[in-house]
Amino acid sequence: MVLTRPDFRLDTPNKLSHVTDAEWWMWLRLNELEPTTKLGGIYANKSGFHNTGNANEARWPGNYSIRINRNRRGPWWRNYASALDWTFPDAQRGDYKRISKYTSRLMKSALDANDPRLDMILFEFYGQSDTDKQVEGY
Repeated sequence: MVLTRPDFRLDTPNKLSHVTDAEWWMWLRLNELEPTTKLGGIYANKSGFHNTGNANEARWPGNYSIRINRNRRGPWWRNYASALDWTFPDAQRGDYKRISKYTSRLMKSALDANDPRLDMILFEFYGQSDTDKQVEGY
């Protein structure tokens, strides 16, 4: 599927609880890009970005995912998850070539003060940007 602009009016499967159509749209695009990758998860009933703001406030009020004001804005933060785990089965087997391609791009953009692409859409990321066993992130 090629779109000139994102169409977030998708039917998220079974209207997945706490998953926005935009999050599902992003997963579909990532899976088109790398069809053998897996969705590691979006919503999970645990503390942090994989849960809703309401759940974090009620159960884990000091959690870092809701501590910073910019993570408490927008119409979605209270009722939807704010994380997406993109899983690379080849990386799980120790082959980091593909995952490092994408993590390196994210890292380069995050560290470049003149590159605003991630500034308003990504709070953090973790991945493998080289061939060692240590996870990198920003």
